[in-house]
Amino acid sequence: MESYVGEVIHNTAESYTFDKEKGYTNKESNRAIFGAAEIYSNIPDLVKWINNFKTAKIGGKEVNDLFLKVFILNNGSNSEYALGISISSYRGLKRYRHTGGHEAFATQLSYFPEQDLGIITVSNFGGKGWLATSKIADLLLEEFMNAPTKKENQEFEIEKEKLKQFEGLYLASTFNNAMTLTIVEDTLTIDGKTKLVPISQNSFKIEEWNAQIHIENISKELTQIINDNGTRYKYSKTEKWTSNRGELKLYEGEYWSEELESVYHLIVKDKNLIIQHRWLGEITLEPIAKDFFKSGKGYYVKFNRNNDGDISNLSINSGRTLNVIFHRKE
Repeated sequence: MESYVGEVIHNTAESYTFDKEKGYTNKESNRAIFGAAEIYSNIPDLVKWINNFKTAKIGGKEVNDLFLKVFILNNGSNSEYALGISISSYRGLKRYRHTGGHEAFATQLSYFPEQDLGIITVSNFGGKGWLATSKIADLLLEEFMNAPTKKENQEFEIEKEKLKQFEGLYLASTFNNAMTLTIVEDTLTIDGKTKLVPISQNSFKIEEWNAQIHIENISKELTQIINDNGTRYKYSKTEKWTSNRGELKLYEGEYWSEELESVYHLIVKDKNLIIQHRWLGEITLEPIAKDFFKSGKGYYVKFNRNNDGDISNLSINSGRTLNVIFHRKE
């Protein structure tokens, strides 16, 4: 683990992504706090951790048992998660498992205790280097496994005119996601890329994600999207906002976060609203809807107004973070 920002650690790998215009680019970390990331390891060290599930050499049996004790939720259901490790089953076999990702690194560790088989995959090429440990387990443990279950979902034909009712821009009620449903070559898609194949009037399968979603209208203003594990997400359908330079100028200013002890400088540059930050550099904000933008870093920015209609603060929202507030300085 780094002892300080910028420490040189010899023989470390860098992570990369591929951009059609820029080619291969190095992904950089913006973290200054270590723990959830910035911990350096290697395959031999990870093997030691897998072996410790069996030997309990580090910590002893009492610590190992505590580490593997799953949390029971308030409703009595099993969370399938212990102290930093997932405890579940895969095709009938008990499995300890966790994944990790930072910059463009992607890692997985799986251990099947009853077969004493550990599988580790490490990639420094983002999603393109991802190989699921479950696929490796399928090859090595097939004789011990239950037969895989297949979802039999016959495709359902929906007329194009009926598909059009789903088209539009959808904003998550938590303001940490936005997506556009649009028809491309008679197929409903997410953002023009991910195909939604109908299996009923309101349900679709997403083959590249091996998932399903169900879309239902709660009211004229609110739409609910349910995935195949029952999780419900509420979205509001809205109009895409096309801004001009004068409108963007209203968002300029300095925004201070007491929580992060950091300041964002917002300016309009080349017809774009830009965040300037001493660590992150310049981040372009793409207008999605009025007062709602997507950043070039993947998170979303929502501007909030006071009772007089003036912008008072902005909030940062992402998949794992909600309502990080930056107050506008006078």
